[in-house]
Amino acid sequence: MPSAVAIGLGGAVIALGLGGALGAAARRLSRRSGLPPGFWALGAWPPGVLVSGLWAWLGDPLTGSLLGLLVIASAAAVAEPALDLRRPSWINLVHGGLLGVAVAPGAALLGAGAWRLWFLWDAVPSSQALVSGWLAREGAAWWIGAAQLGLLLPFLEELLFRGHVWGLFTRVAPDRPQWAIWGTTLLFVGFHLNEPWSVAPIGLLGVCVGWLRRRSGSVWPPIACHASYNLMFVYLAS
Repeated sequence: MPSAVAIGLGGAVIALGLGGALGAAARRLSRRSGLPPGFWALGAWPPGVLVSGLWAWLGDPLTGSLLGLLVIASAAAVAEPALDLRRPSWINLVHGGLLGVAVAPGAALLGAGAWRLWFLWDAVPSSQALVSGWLAREGAAWWIGAAQLGLLLPFLEELLFRGHVWGLFTRVAPDRPQWAIWGTTLLFVGFHLNEPWSVAPIGLLGVCVGWLRRRSGSVWPPIACHASYNLMFVYLAS
């Protein structure tokens, strides 16, 4: 029987290949239509969601979320390589990390209140299975789950939202950066609507990373903020 790590790595290779093929197709469609490749790369979202749902059905929703994001983010990166990965100043990275740690406790309180309200409606948040499944792991599997939740997910989500989607907004409205902040935040929240209890904390995080993105001109400080935010939740949950 192959190990869970080997299966996950195999899934990552497949997700990268699928995303790369979709990104290349987006570039070809862009040349033929005149529309930006980033527009056509949005077509990678349904396959990414399908991959995520399939993996969750197989019993590993955390890895499924990563693989779905990997399909979408790799398609976006191939379609439009310029995701503002320029190296930021160290102070901006430090600010991002500290902001994530500072925001996490308040976001946790917002999420906890909404969680209780959601349970009054007898609906179980879908992320409960994701978090509880990770907490049930032991040994190296626990650390792998912590790295997935605390590092890889933030990295892929920020490449997607504050990299690819941010670029679409700034192309449409270059003189209105606030549109990019609020637009990416709304889409970021919409991406997590399967967890309605998390709308408030996710919205708060989205505004913070959007502000960092505009202030620094790079996607790395939002990645640092999102990672420290998630790692703080990993610490609280453990």
